[in-house]
Amino acid sequence: MIVIITKTSPSWLMLFIVMVVGCSEYCHAQKRDVNVTRREVACLSIDARNHISNLAEFTNCTVVEGSVQIVLMDNNKEDEVDQYSLPNLIEVTDYVLLYRVTKLKTLRKLFPNLAVIGGANLLYHYSLIIFEMFDLEEVGLESLVSIKRGAIRIEKNPVLCYIDMIDWNLISEEHKENSYFGYNKDQGLCLNSCPEPPGTCTKTLANGEIKELCWNEYSCQKGKNFLFIFCALFVF
Repeated sequence: MIVIITKTSPSWLMLFIVMVVGCSEYCHAQKRDVNVTRREVACLSIDARNHISNLAEFTNCTVVEGSVQIVLMDNNKEDEVDQYSLPNLIEVTDYVLLYRVTKLKTLRKLFPNLAVIGGANLLYHYSLIIFEMFDLEEVGLESLVSIKRGAIRIEKNPVLCYIDMIDWNLISEEHKENSYFGYNKDQGLCLNSCPEPPGTCTKTLANGEIKELCWNEYSCQKGKNFLFIFCALFVF
């Protein structure tokens, strides 16, 4: 992109143009990191149920213009679950629902690059719902940094840990008022450990508390920097 700026251009205009050009290049670079060998593919809503193999047809999706529902999969085998993934998916414009998917222990491999949930259309005020996932041990959405609209509901997941190792306020602006976490594993019984060495994931929260924030033993929680916010709002 070529931009011509004259000496008479207002300083705010020059700053805005430089910001837009720089951020756009950054955003597209982020996309290229995920889709080096694949073209961008926009898909309509995903409703996968009965068996994890039903995700196979959506492997190339980079953006889902709608919702993602992965539900009612009672017959999965543990060695099958890791074979299916949405590796190129960066954004879901509506909401993500996971409900009663057996043998799935983490979302880390299922959604390795999901960064943005838009919340354009919500499911009962929520844009991320994880409900009755009886084998889920961690959320593991390591790339997730922005839920633009809607709250979070994580409920009735009896072995789920690392819930309190995430600062959900960094991800969802509506978290404080509307999110619900209940009937999950007692977090005091979880052996949560962040990546080594100790202090690698330490951050200062908005209330001044210093805390380690991580999705699991492999990945710290990512912060939401200005460039990514620009991408999430205007490019992705």
